[in-house]
Amino acid sequence: MTFSYKCARALSIARLVALSVFALLPGGANADSEPKIEITLSRPQITLGEGTSLIVTLSGTGGSSEPILPQIAEVDIVLQGRTQSVQIINMEVNTSRIFRYAVMPHKTGEFTLGPAEIKRNGQTYKSNVVQLSVTGAASQDRQPNAAETRNVIVEVSVDNAKPYVGQQINLILHLARKAGARIGNADFKLPDLPGFWNENMESRREYTQRVGNADYMVTEVAIPLFPMKEGDTTVGPITIGYDEVVQSGSSPFESPFFNDPFGKSPFDDDFFKLFKPEQIVKRAVSTRPIQIRARPLPLEGRPEAFKSGVGSFSLNTRLSSKEVKAGESATLTVTVSGEGNIRDITDPKLNIEGVKAYSDTPSVNVKNYRENVVGEKVYKLALVPQYAGDVVIPKLSVPYFNPKTGRYELATSAALTLKVLPSEEETVASQASETPRARERADSTRHDILPIHERIGSIESDRLVLWLSRLRLLVYPLPLAAYALCFAIVRRRERLRTDTAFRRYKFALKTAEAHMEKAREAAQRQKWDEVFTECSRALAEYLADRLDVPAAGLTAADICAALSSRNVREELTAEIVKFLEGCDYGRFASAGRGAGLADEYLKETDRLIGLLQEEETLRR
Repeated sequence: MTFSYKCARALSIARLVALSVFALLPGGANADSEPKIEITLSRPQITLGEGTSLIVTLSGTGGSSEPILPQIAEVDIVLQGRTQSVQIINMEVNTSRIFRYAVMPHKTGEFTLGPAEIKRNGQTYKSNVVQLSVTGAASQDRQPNAAETRNVIVEVSVDNAKPYVGQQINLILHLARKAGARIGNADFKLPDLPGFWNENMESRREYTQRVGNADYMVTEVAIPLFPMKEGDTTVGPITIGYDEVVQSGSSPFESPFFNDPFGKSPFDDDFFKLFKPEQIVKRAVSTRPIQIRARPLPLEGRPEAFKSGVGSFSLNTRLSSKEVKAGESATLTVTVSGEGNIRDITDPKLNIEGVKAYSDTPSVNVKNYRENVVGEKVYKLALVPQYAGDVVIPKLSVPYFNPKTGRYELATSAALTLKVLPSEEETVASQASETPRARERADSTRHDILPIHERIGSIESDRLVLWLSRLRLLVYPLPLAAYALCFAIVRRRERLRTDTAFRRYKFALKTAEAHMEKAREAAQRQKWDEVFTECSRALAEYLADRLDVPAAGLTAADICAALSSRNVREELTAEIVKFLEGCDYGRFASAGRGAGLADEYLKETDRLIGLLQEEETLRR
């Protein structure tokens, strides 16, 4: 959203006037008036693939809670933003809050949206309902070259629509942006995927593709999924929200006087485009749903020891030591590695006569390598042999199903040998069983040993006793001091855990520094749009954390009102709003202009955060 400092300042002044009048009026103007809620649609009739805006207007209430809208399975309703207005008519204060939602249907038909609900003072207030009509997409003869007129195209697919249960598939999302279109802040959220396991990882790549008569920059996102039960599943639709910079009016250079009838206009240049009024429009687009059919694993050839595990794996074992004494332990490390769902692989079984085995919880490490989930599962077993001799650790095997061959296979390790030496008790026992002559020599030697004196007597120094007594006086307060320190640490941790406002306040600067570090890294990579995005987030989230307000949807008017309530200097407030407005412009500026502004905005962000850090009114 583009910030306007003049509008924000005017709105702030209007709020102050309204609050002053509100304080003078008996009963507080409309504070106790009955709330009114109304919903409207910007376009009640659309075609499939298009979106519309749902506007919810609350009046006569000072509450800040978001209205509750009933959910419809065939329609996505996503909050885009909120605004607030204050009007003073005949000494009466009227406050209204407007919530704007993006509406994206998944199928054709007639849909009833609403009623929206709010709760106040234990009562529920409902709005009207509106009708949305969704028709089929226009035919090709009525809408020629439709692909050429779209700035954003999204598609979703899978690399295998009929996998086995437990076999990895990739859900592939394609986001195509038309060359020249100014798109930013694209984001998506996966729908609920019951029956699938998701490792919360993805891989991305970008390339250029020709669609119709236009070039598109395509971002491809591959998300690995594992079906956990057989049957048919519908995935999607997936909704993608994004910001698009569009022209909001005509340029003075678009007059026919400046047009060249024999070629390109001399004013059709990036420099003159800066004079065209622009606005950032939030849009949403959805993919079509896709079907996935998970097949059960075959029963033919299934080993009895098989429980689960689909992919391609290998098994390795190693010992921490090749020889130990009886009664002592050696660690056997068993590593199962490979490609697939390694978390559910069948655990190897080990049983050796004369050896006690103690297992630990296995550790799992997975990563995404070229759109394939690979990793390892490591088992640690402590082996304690009971008798001396050579212990043979047999071959271990783990069954799994290989979807590439369609057969069950075994991952097998090599056999190992552990040399077990006699324990110390066995050595003493063997010495005790020597000849009588040796025992007689031991007895005579034992008689020649003088008794041990247990008392030191006069050897102990009196000076040492004096120093020890003085040291005790210093040691006595230490437990009390340690207890006080631990108590303070526990109190602070408990407050950080329970007091959200205190935790946000304490970590506000650290969060801002993390965003600034990302901005500097983006500047080194010459990603200018990321530089402005991270600078804006650093300052906006720092303000939100210091003021204990939600960072999402924070507008210029909200910032002005919050800082004014804390008596922050008006000049500093103006600088902050102007800076955030400049960040929004910089994200969509041309590459050459963005490079020149990036370094300036990095320094300006640090300066503004430093000024806010010194503000006494923002301290707790």
